[in-house]
Amino acid sequence: MDKLINIKIEDFKQAFNKLTLATKLEYSDIVRDSVLLRFELTSELAWKTLKIYLEDKFQVESPYPATVYREIGKTSLLSPDEIETALEMVYDRNRMVHDYNQEWADLLYKKVLKNYVPLLEKILKVVSG
Repeated sequence: MDKLINIKIEDFKQAFNKLTLATKLEYSDIVRDSVLLRFELTSELAWKTLKIYLEDKFQVESPYPATVYREIGKTSLLSPDEIETALEMVYDRNRMVHDYNQEWADLLYKKVLKNYVPLLEKILKVVSG
């Protein structure tokens, strides 16, 4: 399991670094869309890495993003506010895939910068030890 978790952490770290790089670019529709696509990938890797982390460190199996975050909340590795933000992130990521329009994209872009990048950074620190 150690090898698998290390691979997932490295994939998550690389995706997060590319996301943060994209967030530093001057805003345009193309930059916004790039940030949102990188957010989609990074948020997927975040919960999947946490899933393996939960199994490895706490022997807790959880098959879905929301349940992974709820289980992580029980460990106190993330605060209740961070768990709430994580659950909102799962909802927003799912909505992005099914309900994409310009107004929603602009709103989500701002949420990614303000709420989700800091949360993803915290998750990366948690799983990296």
